[in-house]
Amino acid sequence: MNLDGVTVSFDVPGAYDGKPADYNGYPGYFTFVSQGGTQLNVQIPWELQGATSALVKVTVDGTVDSNVVTIPLVTYAPQLFQNSGIVAAIDATTYAANPAAIWTSNPAHAGDVVELYGNGLGPVNNQPASGAKWSSGALPTTKSPCTVTVGGQNAPVAYCGLSGYPGEYQINVTVPAGLAAGNQPVVLTTGGVSSKAASLPIK
Repeated sequence: MNLDGVTVSFDVPGAYDGKPADYNGYPGYFTFVSQGGTQLNVQIPWELQGATSALVKVTVDGTVDSNVVTIPLVTYAPQLFQNSGIVAAIDATTYAANPAAIWTSNPAHAGDVVELYGNGLGPVNNQPASGAKWSSGALPTTKSPCTVTVGGQNAPVAYCGLSGYPGEYQINVTVPAGLAAGNQPVVLTTGGVSSKAASLPIK
């Protein structure tokens, strides 16, 4: 909740009284703060599910408060993580990381099972606490089914839910047959909302 002296608070409109010292929002949980604090990667608390907007405030060293800004919230906003336009993935057989350079030199093949990563896939079953990662028990699967297409073809989904990191989702898919060699668009859909396309190199 505090990284490099920076904290973030979230609250629902109407609960903020305009007094920074009395701001009692839900804490944001950090995954990254850049040097100088110019970029903050933070998980929006699960407690805000169902709200249509949230008030956000950043505090530095417990004394300096930012202005309070309102951000819109939606239940589903799926996006796949990318590296230079190539979808972030792991080979589910070897568990070797496949960033853009590796995918480009070692494309996926029909029948390969790959793990895709992203966020914005909405509520999950067996939800962990805000800021906590799933570690044991029943899998934290998404409440809304996920579908994935590669090159416009259906890629069967074996798992769609949280990964081992807070706020990160994992989607295990099988690469379909009959795709032309080269970069093929990958699109993830859940809750009636589709992600922007990322690319998966195919051989």
